[in-house]
Amino acid sequence: MALRHLAAAVATCAATVALSAPLAREDAAAFTADIARALQQRSGAPVKTLAPLSLQVGTAHVDLRRLFDGCHADAGTCDANADMFVKGSVELRQQAHARIDPAALRLIVRRTEAVARPEFNDASGADVETETLAPGLLAIAVVDTPNSMLFVRHGQLAALGMTHEQLFARARANLRATLKPLAAAAPPIQPNEIGALQGGDYEIGRLATPADWAALAAAQHGALVVSLPANDIAMYAASDDPRILKALSDASRDEGGKVANPLAPGRLLRWASDRWEPVAGY
Repeated sequence: MALRHLAAAVATCAATVALSAPLAREDAAAFTADIARALQQRSGAPVKTLAPLSLQVGTAHVDLRRLFDGCHADAGTCDANADMFVKGSVELRQQAHARIDPAALRLIVRRTEAVARPEFNDASGADVETETLAPGLLAIAVVDTPNSMLFVRHGQLAALGMTHEQLFARARANLRATLKPLAAAAPPIQPNEIGALQGGDYEIGRLATPADWAALAAAQHGALVVSLPANDIAMYAASDDPRILKALSDASRDEGGKVANPLAPGRLLRWASDRWEPVAGY
């Protein structure tokens, strides 16, 4: 199996904002302070350091791990990427208060603790719209923007004119409409193989609709076990053979150790028609 390691890329904006000086690339705390100052100057919002590489801008959480890791991977593009990151973060803050286009709704998968911390709730206590995918994992409704993703919060449902169920139904429909067919993205494999689905967070958001995986499971004689080493990678097997399950878990754990955004490396979930069930022992 050949899995291409996905580099942690942070540059998602089209324009740049100059930082006052070269970034402190080797020290996480100093790097965080540099970005915090830039965000404070550009956004005008209160910026609080929660921990090294973790900021709160207004009521929004800003995770700097991917940017910091990207700077280590390619120091030559660090300052330019940071410029774009700052501008993108400011734009996201502005877009958070803009009207949501239902066509921009998508789903992603994250660990439960990703939205359990106080900084993921706005000042009014409106919670992020989620559904449980499996123990410890959530499907999260987001708004796809040109620069990044914004969590959809309960208080925004009224403006959308949707219930929670309608929100997730539309987000699922949008994934189907905008991504290539799952049969092409994750083709059937042999019982002794391990497959990979990659290409972005929204690809992994497909797992929020277990029914869409029925055709793959059927093509693999009912056997479908997945593992999610990272936010943008899923691995899968077509066998319940203990040796294959261990190989899948080990491969997932190995891949999760390579990325800046590990999700559930080593854990295994078995397809069960309308849900994903944890595999005992994993």
